[in-house]
Amino acid sequence: MKLVRFIMLARRPGSMSDDRWQKLIRRVSDIEGLRLADRNDLLHVVTSDDSPLHIGGHGVVVGRLFERDGREVAQLGPEACDRIVGSAGQSLCADYWGPYVCILRQKDGDRISVLRAPLGALPCYLVAFEGGVALASDVDLFIACGLLRPVIDWDEVLRHLMVRDLVWPETCLSGLRELRGGQQLLLSEEGLAIQDVWSPTTFARRDHQMRDPIAAARIVRDTVCNSVASLASGEAGIVLMLSGGLDSSVLAAALTRQDVPVTCITLVTGDATGDERRYARQVCAALGLSLVEGWRDLAGIDVGRSDARGLPRPTERMFFQESRRLCEQAAAEAGATAIFNGGGGDNIFCSLRSGAPAADRLLTGGSGFLSTVRDLSHLTQESRQTVMMDAVRRAWFGKPTIRLSHDTSLLSPDVVEAAHPPWRHPWLESAAELLPGSAQHLRLVACAQDIAEGAQPWDRLPMISPLMVQPLVEACLSIASWLWLDAGHNRAVARHAFADVLPEDVAWRRSKGTPDAFTARIFDANRRKLREILSGGELVRLGLVDLPAILEVLDDPRPVHGHSFRRVLQLADVEAWAAGWIASDV
Repeated sequence: MKLVRFIMLARRPGSMSDDRWQKLIRRVSDIEGLRLADRNDLLHVVTSDDSPLHIGGHGVVVGRLFERDGREVAQLGPEACDRIVGSAGQSLCADYWGPYVCILRQKDGDRISVLRAPLGALPCYLVAFEGGVALASDVDLFIACGLLRPVIDWDEVLRHLMVRDLVWPETCLSGLRELRGGQQLLLSEEGLAIQDVWSPTTFARRDHQMRDPIAAARIVRDTVCNSVASLASGEAGIVLMLSGGLDSSVLAAALTRQDVPVTCITLVTGDATGDERRYARQVCAALGLSLVEGWRDLAGIDVGRSDARGLPRPTERMFFQESRRLCEQAAAEAGATAIFNGGGGDNIFCSLRSGAPAADRLLTGGSGFLSTVRDLSHLTQESRQTVMMDAVRRAWFGKPTIRLSHDTSLLSPDVVEAAHPPWRHPWLESAAELLPGSAQHLRLVACAQDIAEGAQPWDRLPMISPLMVQPLVEACLSIASWLWLDAGHNRAVARHAFADVLPEDVAWRRSKGTPDAFTARIFDANRRKLREILSGGELVRLGLVDLPAILEVLDDPRPVHGHSFRRVLQLADVEAWAAGWIASDV
């Protein structure tokens, strides 16, 4: 299914003239492909959604809404509408899930609220203007109605480069913010306010933990299968990016239960770490699925182009250009209408390598502590004494549970010294109240938030990450951290949940494939062009990067090594992203 587009205009009572309001409405109404969904004197909503859900005359839900059992909602009944209106929209987070945005007029008529689904794949950006606010699914809609001139906020670009994994409401375009999943915007006579109405922290608390391994495996399997069934419904066919690793293989197993054609694709490079065909073939043979083996082609990479074009942050990785091309090609040949991937699986399934789960054992009575130490020692190849000491320090001697490090490599030392990146993330502010392992699991989820919420409106086909959905995140965070370890394996609950349908080599696989060698080839083949892009680019002009250090990496005659080459590619992608916005503003 195509990603829904929408734009909403809202004004405070008496805040602007009717003439100016009507002028804005005319601009919005002229946007091709959007139809009226809701309106009154203070609100105007248009969307590409053919069947938005109306909330009994009080507002509208755009996108897809699923019951907790996975059934898609086609119409909201009177009781559901009353509950939504009575809770100011917040009951949606408890009763439903999905890629939706709820726009609600409160009972008094003068207050408007907008709720974005927790981990919702339907984007929601906002631009404030005198007397009101506009919210939309993509930047181009703001530009089309004259509410935004795209100007890059280089301070935010710097923060993005220093703290890549976590994403804040501020974007890298001046004047544009994002309503993150689980947040609600309120507009009233008093002004504009944003509040968090859902947080995964709730489900990671000690009194919420599940400690029965059999029950944990059952709930993970049921939740994965229900979520996949919901997201697959309505698709003519699905292409699954199947590496043969645990996460994508779990999705393959869940998809076999759906009445929708599935084509798997495994992406191959010429080196051992980039060739996982052995595992992908085993999965497809066991599940009766077809497999396409797509060879990544270096010629398909353009280091002067960013796949994040049109997005308010430079979030894409360069090697994914070829992944996207191969997946779209496979989809065209198979008649598929969506691409599924296992993004976020390591995060959701608690792939930890610290002593934190053993610390959780100590803080909950100590039973099973030595067993967890043994598992961690086997997993990390550290001595049991080292693991035990790490656990003790985390449990009783104040070793920080969460360290939010920042990457200053190849950035200008002067700029780094002057920068003050905010480390606070709303989901992590109360992490100190959690057990150490649960807190680290929560951090993993926070680092994967943008996998769920970073959809691209211009993708030919929707790229869906079914593991990064609200019901599964809530279920996995409620499982005790030590249950995710077994016999020296991480992600053990998910392994047990699907062990009966996956080949043993896959269910209990330890190795992981990576595109690192292909990424290194991209760098090596494009050294000259990368030098041109970065030497004459905005990052150098503004003094944000250390050009001599960059050139030292580019001119190193040795075979590609270390990590700096990835940073150079990231900086080049930022330049390509910025060039797109600068050109659009000419």
